[in-house]
Amino acid sequence: MKTIKTLFATLLVALLTGGLFSSLQAQQILFEDFSGMTDSTTTDISGSLDNYTQVPGWTGNKVYQSNGAAKIGTSSVKGYITTPSLNLSGNGGNFTIRFKARRWTTDQQQMKVFVNETEYLVTGLVTNVMTEFVVIATGGTSNTLVKFEAFQAANSRFFIDDIEIFHSTDPALILTPSALNFGGVELNGNVNATVTVRGANLTPGNIQVAVSGNGFSTTTTQLATSAVMTETGAPVVVNFNPTAVGDYTGTLTFTGGGLANPVTLALSGSGINITTVNTIAELRAVAPPYTGSANNGTTVYKFTGEAIVTHMQTFNNVKYIQDETAAIMIYDPTGKITNVEIGEKITSVMGTLTNYYGMVEVVPTSNCTPVSAFNSVTPTIVTLDDLDEDHQNTIQSKLIKLPDVTINETGNWASGKYYGATQNGVSKDSVIYTDNFSADYINTAIPSYVVNLTGICLYKGGANIPQRNRIVILNNANNGITSSISEYNHSLIKLAPNPASQFVRVQLQEEMNVEIYSMTGALLHSEKLANGENTISVSSLATGLYILRFTDNFGKQYNSKLQIK
Repeated sequence: MKTIKTLFATLLVALLTGGLFSSLQAQQILFEDFSGMTDSTTTDISGSLDNYTQVPGWTGNKVYQSNGAAKIGTSSVKGYITTPSLNLSGNGGNFTIRFKARRWTTDQQQMKVFVNETEYLVTGLVTNVMTEFVVIATGGTSNTLVKFEAFQAANSRFFIDDIEIFHSTDPALILTPSALNFGGVELNGNVNATVTVRGANLTPGNIQVAVSGNGFSTTTTQLATSAVMTETGAPVVVNFNPTAVGDYTGTLTFTGGGLANPVTLALSGSGINITTVNTIAELRAVAPPYTGSANNGTTVYKFTGEAIVTHMQTFNNVKYIQDETAAIMIYDPTGKITNVEIGEKITSVMGTLTNYYGMVEVVPTSNCTPVSAFNSVTPTIVTLDDLDEDHQNTIQSKLIKLPDVTINETGNWASGKYYGATQNGVSKDSVIYTDNFSADYINTAIPSYVVNLTGICLYKGGANIPQRNRIVILNNANNGITSSISEYNHSLIKLAPNPASQFVRVQLQEEMNVEIYSMTGALLHSEKLANGENTISVSSLATGLYILRFTDNFGKQYNSKLQIK
């Protein structure tokens, strides 16, 4: 079973304190500087890494040259690179991994390091600057593999360089995160954050903890080295309580335990004035106006009412919340809001507002406050006509239900794609948008029958797609795609062949009327079919997708899609 360790890698604090590792008594096991990766191309070299590395035996997936470093992963595929087999059984199986890394543009700030099956989470990757990180690892064997892997499949590309693995007996202290930035905090807000402290080779006794800087405090004055030198480490809670508008800075300092130099962690935050609103409708009303592009506001608002989380996406940590008055998207690429789930009722949502090409968004500046779990919202029933081009449409960001529709495409659902739909003879292109990377229906078959769609109303477009309101389908686990009451019933009606070219055979258990519609809603053919097998000529139909609507003698309808090849 894989072991997951929830910290264990961070910015090497020695860089901030004059070089904690400058005098290490260390035995180097491996060093790789990727100096053979002299180009910068889009060619995956995973299958030929020995041609580019100083040490043979590296393996990987989605590895690319990057001018003396390795680039790992793509925008949608989780990449990794793994060391050759190493003998790390010495020093009781304890060893240190040191490397430089940065993220690709605005991709994830996290990555993972695996020692055999043990996972270490690395946080704090920044853009454009290669920062040094260290992992203090355990469990080394005579046949150890160390893998450097993306945090997730979507948007987790990173660069890596100067990987060094060594045994060391010098004292070391590692902090996660590598700095605490509280962001904008309401005056007298009293916000807490936790630093996890881990160490190696410390002398018995205590680590002394001190905090400096106005507005910052901690009740922890010392940590036992025995607690620090564990897999989970020891926590230090820091409080930030600004009393005036402005920027604050401070320092958390650790001494003792045999450390050659003090280890420090930077503290920062801002005291800000907050404008409060009680409803989401009020929040939307004060958003920056639509300008046809991204219009970012600077005023910080605090929603003091209660709203329910109706949908979440891993992509940029997007969340949708809704109260009785309206709904709004929370766009959270830095992960300010944590530990909430779908159905959670929350309050104290604080942040700035952006009108992003007509989509109103909250960009949070701090975490929210949970109220209760397992709440629900009844979807608003909409039609295709309701999904119009008005960016001020009152259903924007709401949980909506689009009943009795047929999807205009066949095949499997793909992530982040647009699809057309037909409802009551009305057909519209690109009214459906699939979730980015995380939906459970991705790569499953698009239904060939009439369905109900439940999702979020998103105002979105692209370079070749007009801006309009669309439905983003929820996960199937949350009833995103369900059978319509007019579902094509395979026990009553059977079609073959499908796709068809000259004719289609229809097997019925009772007589029915059939109508053939184009995807634009035009009626092309109708006839009465008998109980048993019927043959319908389709040779006059052009290549494409059509809707067959069957109506029984009681008026109940069954729809199916027919592909003409």
